[in-house]
Amino acid sequence: MDTSPLAVRTREATSAIPIVVTGVADPIGSGLVKGFARPGGNVTGIHVSHLEIAAKRLELLRELLPDARRVMMALDIGGPELDTLPHLRQVASRLGFELIEIQVSSWGFFGGATREKADAVISGQPWVIYGMEHVADQIIWFASERRVPSVFWESELAERGATLAYGVNLTKELGRATDQLARVLKGAKPAELPMDSATSYELVVNRKVARALQITIPPSILVRADRVID
Repeated sequence: MDTSPLAVRTREATSAIPIVVTGVADPIGSGLVKGFARPGGNVTGIHVSHLEIAAKRLELLRELLPDARRVMMALDIGGPELDTLPHLRQVASRLGFELIEIQVSSWGFFGGATREKADAVISGQPWVIYGMEHVADQIIWFASERRVPSVFWESELAERGATLAYGVNLTKELGRATDQLARVLKGAKPAELPMDSATSYELVVNRKVARALQITIPPSILVRADRVID
């Protein structure tokens, strides 16, 4: 979830009122802050590295499926992965994956996906946070029907039938942003309050789904899992 566009519009509306953000992917590149240690303006908050998280999902998928070649990436039209796509293509190539890019909207999974064959399906959009669980359910169903694993961001989607979920724990990061907001309300200046990077990551494995797909979760993933669903 990249909140940069909303944060930028808010910043453009005022340079005086303190702003505390969370989920921003590139606060320096978007002009929100001058630096992480000293933001230098009226904005501070929590930074989320979508590049790092999205690359990690592909790496987890390679651990899960050593022989996989074709990976279908379900891309939300307005989601963060469109901006990170050039980098993800490089990561996929390094890992020996061919990416099949399918655009998705709030209406659902686009029909072009049915014509493609893939060894796995992956999506980095926080569907639950955006209130679009129905889209994630369609993607999970699509992967299940084709007997391939699916990898998402939010832990809730592993509970809904995805094979793996890996991403920032947005609830915990929102709590950290709330702590920063409290400091601002007590008089701290955003210009001097360091912008933090997300630190709470969560890996959830649905071993029940993996068994149904006749996939064995490797120990290297299980040992790092925060939660395993059996």
